[in-house]
Amino acid sequence: MPLMTTTSRACTRCHKELTDAASMEAGIGPICRKLDNALLARLIPSNVGRAVELLGELLWVSTVAPETSETLAKVIEAVRAPDAAAREDWRLEVKRVEWALSFPANNEIRTMLTSVVAALGYVGLASLWNGEAATGVAVVTCANVEGFGMRLVITGPKNSAARAAFKTLNGYRFHPKGSVATVEKAAWSFPVACHAAFRLAVITHYPNNKGLAEAVELAAASVVVAPVARASAPVAVAAPVAAPKAKCSIEHAGTMLKVHSPYNPAFIGALKATLSWTDRRWNSAEKVWEVAAVNENVLVGLIVKHYGPTALAAV
Repeated sequence: MPLMTTTSRACTRCHKELTDAASMEAGIGPICRKLDNALLARLIPSNVGRAVELLGELLWVSTVAPETSETLAKVIEAVRAPDAAAREDWRLEVKRVEWALSFPANNEIRTMLTSVVAALGYVGLASLWNGEAATGVAVVTCANVEGFGMRLVITGPKNSAARAAFKTLNGYRFHPKGSVATVEKAAWSFPVACHAAFRLAVITHYPNNKGLAEAVELAAASVVVAPVARASAPVAVAAPVAAPKAKCSIEHAGTMLKVHSPYNPAFIGALKATLSWTDRRWNSAEKVWEVAAVNENVLVGLIVKHYGPTALAAV
């Protein structure tokens, strides 16, 4: 007789019902398990401090699936361990969280646990749980685009969340199929200078990608730095002047970033739409937005889009 259970279960990744014992043991179905190599990779440095903050919220949650309480306790213990900050591989804890989220009774803590996994560096998997990542393959290159010069180019499955993220990057372009001779398929392209923010957008929304590392490396090497002009004759030393101030600034405060910027409702709306509520908060005492440090590249992209490309530079 097959193993029977009275607890309904759903795949954490695609939300389809789990019916066999192997899938229930993993918390995901057989098709979704094929993506493990791409999704169980730590894509950004871990922010253990932020993960500890988020897991502290479990103390206030009244409804946790009883079958998962012991497993989640192990996750909390691992994240709070004295050597946690130096740890690089969190796959065991990530798999434990994924299994726990296959219990519908844990839907109340889904957002919080997803943010924990993102803070540990597994942003692609966390984004897939949120329905913001595509499972199909995206192809990334760094190539000369006719009429635009050297650009980062990506082609992949349609993804509304990715489209929204791409539009926060300064200088983005969408090229319909056939509109540019050097781009065979419909594609997005970006200036090589935004390679850091571009990489974060891709690993978040297209964790199953090809060519990203090579393209970003080539883009970084292609960024032109203006040479410093050499004076041919002695130049009088100008009197010292007060250091110019940037329109916006980002202050590092532990696991959070404080955003100093003029009031801009479009920026605030984009910040709320792009970042989970667990990754942002309004500091009414200091009149600044605070954002989890793991989202720094996304934050820079939003500032550049809504305040201009020189917003973070002294002018």
